[in-house]
Amino acid sequence: MIAIARARLREVSFVAAHMREADRREIWCQWPDRDAAALAWALTRSSPDHCWAAFEAGSPIAVFGLTEQHPGLWQAWAFGTKRLRRAVPAISRHALGVIRPDLIARGANRVEARSIAGHDLAHRWLESLGARRQCLLEAYGRNGEDFVLYAWVRRGG
Repeated sequence: MIAIARARLREVSFVAAHMREADRREIWCQWPDRDAAALAWALTRSSPDHCWAAFEAGSPIAVFGLTEQHPGLWQAWAFGTKRLRRAVPAISRHALGVIRPDLIARGANRVEARSIAGHDLAHRWLESLGARRQCLLEAYGRNGEDFVLYAWVRRGG
């Protein structure tokens, strides 16, 4: 059984240190260095009330959250260990049943997620959560990797 709970620095650090290869490829080309501890610290600091972990048998296997960029605009992020797929249904339920209503109540107009081109599994998951493909971000990564921008947009205030 998968449990979702608030993530602390400890859980984010653990998952960052043990993230699956697809997530390493996507994250490290956007991050100044491959410092899992620094990544975990930055995410927990920038997402203090919007940082969760998925646990299996008491161990964190995925982390996800949101960072407010400015009023109305949020950036979604997620990554996991090789056991992430087991957590996807629980994370999806949490995103749709808890996170979405909270963001609407906070006046969010837009939530963005960037995913490296070719990461079709992640793209399908984002679309299953209602995100729409916005555009291709050419040469967005440090080494010229292309990314795809997805967004959830609330219209009409």
